[in-house]
Amino acid sequence: MFPKNDIKTRLKSPPPGPCRACGSDQHWNIECPDWQNFLARSRRRDAKFSSIDPPYDQAYEICLSESLLDFEEASQSAQEGASSVRCKTYPKVSPPEPPPEAQRAEPRGEVPVFEEYAAYDAEFQEEGNQSWGQSEEIPGPPPKTTPIVLSPKRKRAPGDSAMGVSVLSMRGTVGEMDGMEVDQRLDTCANVSLMSYEFWKKMPNPPKLHKGRKLGLYQLTSKDKSIEGYCTLPVFTETEEGEVLHTTAEVYLVTGMTVPLLLGEDYQLDYELSVSHNLEEGTRIRFGKSEHVVRAREVMPSGDAGLLNARRRKREQAERGLHVVRATKDVILKAHTCVNVEVEGHFRTTETLVVEKGMLELKNGEYLAVPNVLIDAARPVIPIANTSSIPRRIRKGEAVAWVNSANEEIDRPQSQVMLAEMQAYATALKDLRSHRADKGIGNPHEWNGR
Repeated sequence: MFPKNDIKTRLKSPPPGPCRACGSDQHWNIECPDWQNFLARSRRRDAKFSSIDPPYDQAYEICLSESLLDFEEASQSAQEGASSVRCKTYPKVSPPEPPPEAQRAEPRGEVPVFEEYAAYDAEFQEEGNQSWGQSEEIPGPPPKTTPIVLSPKRKRAPGDSAMGVSVLSMRGTVGEMDGMEVDQRLDTCANVSLMSYEFWKKMPNPPKLHKGRKLGLYQLTSKDKSIEGYCTLPVFTETEEGEVLHTTAEVYLVTGMTVPLLLGEDYQLDYELSVSHNLEEGTRIRFGKSEHVVRAREVMPSGDAGLLNARRRKREQAERGLHVVRATKDVILKAHTCVNVEVEGHFRTTETLVVEKGMLELKNGEYLAVPNVLIDAARPVIPIANTSSIPRRIRKGEAVAWVNSANEEIDRPQSQVMLAEMQAYATALKDLRSHRADKGIGNPHEWNGR
């Protein structure tokens, strides 16, 4: 209950009971200055609170109608007395018929006090008097919530987060549909599309070169690079369904670029490209709201494009040691089965490779298991087990394992003592194998791969 406020009502008749907000009998509820605050406080206390009171509301409507009618009559008389002003007069509006309860009311000027309302309001006023004077804390801004911690779907050893991750790129041709195949890299950090000037000169039928505005590309290239102009480049990209998309890109030709083509934000906005990442199904690029979807591809080795520094790439690979291998075709793995998956990668076909064991995380916390095995680079096949209860698909181009040369992974003796220990261990395994073969225990062919 708010402090009593004896503001006078503007209607001809007083209210049938005291104000529910402050307890004054001099004005109606809606005329009280604290009425809206009273409603807000009551609704915070009780979500089901309702300010509707049919008898009280009907009495207020009757009094309000009478006051409005009196105001119209006075206005009409004033207009008729002013001869210099011609106004349109409106017919007198008859007041609405009062409800049966109001027809039984006392003569005009006295609105009856409805017994039901009086009893309810007395109970409410008593409750308000008990609570008045108690300090009520005004709710402030919502408290800061604890941040939601998200767990990465892809887990790598410290320092190896970027290993095996290719830049976002599509594969296709430029200039003509049967033209030179290149990596169509999508660069969201560049607002313009760029192409190597040296690559442009090697094209069989290069597009016409135009001179455009001078651009500062110091953030993208070194200061000694120059822009030779721009051209409108036809770009052809193959979708998942085997269709070929024909788009165009306005590219600036830059000397000394280390990659043939970069499709910047201007190209991506022109065709409203959207990217979706999925560890199980791979990365896809969608063109606008259409059904044309292109699978992202790993960029080709530098030697294929002839533009990167081969020595620098070899040095980086030597320091990294491991090489990523990818599936050469789509493979279906039935539930709880193991399938040999043919892979490809950047390694010599005359060496033996060691596959690093790992887990390929799927949806719902399930995995594909990759064992630690030796494979022949001439026929690179890796056994992969589906540990889930539903079939899984490994798609072409999907990274499945890390490999390294067996010469780099297999232990080598560092001293004569270590050499003797390794020879003794090998002799013991050989004797054990021969003993089991003589006794007919197990299949001798099972030992060939151990």
